[in-house]
Amino acid sequence: ASRQLARWAEQGPSVREAHRRAWEKVARQPEAFSIRAWDAQNQTGRGAVHQLFPTVVITKTVQEISAEGIQLLAAEALRKYNSFALLVRKTSPELRDSQVNDAFFGYQVTREADQSTPVALERWPELYRDSNHFRVLKDAVRSGCQEYLTQTGAGHHSEVDIAIWASVFSGAAGQMTFHDHPLATVSGAFYAQ
Repeated sequence: ASRQLARWAEQGPSVREAHRRAWEKVARQPEAFSIRAWDAQNQTGRGAVHQLFPTVVITKTVQEISAEGIQLLAAEALRKYNSFALLVRKTSPELRDSQVNDAFFGYQVTREADQSTPVALERWPELYRDSNHFRVLKDAVRSGCQEYLTQTGAGHHSEVDIAIWASVFSGAAGQMTFHDHPLATVSGAFYAQ
């Protein structure tokens, strides 16, 4: 999923065009995208894959943050992850990298509204309190969410509740597994490196 999102990010406007064409194809031939059509093809021994629900993806270059700011955010995420991983591995050395990353997610205060609480400021003051680049990133995320909602016809929302966190994936063992965010209206990823 992460690699696909990265490929979509590289493709830019062509992705929107591909989704528009996919929606037009569904509108012209809705019967071809029904379960009945899939069952008929599957009974012949040939499976067929159809895109039933095209996902609208909007890519955006985050211009609000300098390259130096992005590198500082990446360095801070790596620093915190490495110190967290060191502590976790002392008590649970058998954990895989993906499990450490999951634990790192659980350690973070992800809701923006909670990132100024004493617990958050104790856990990661360098990010939640001290990083102007992190504030700028959250503003850019909020703006991107609002832009997405407007462009997809959901209208403008003056209040956008943001959940944001860092994940660290290193080497072949570090990769995002398939997952969803069922309570999110909009989900996105920002890759610092």
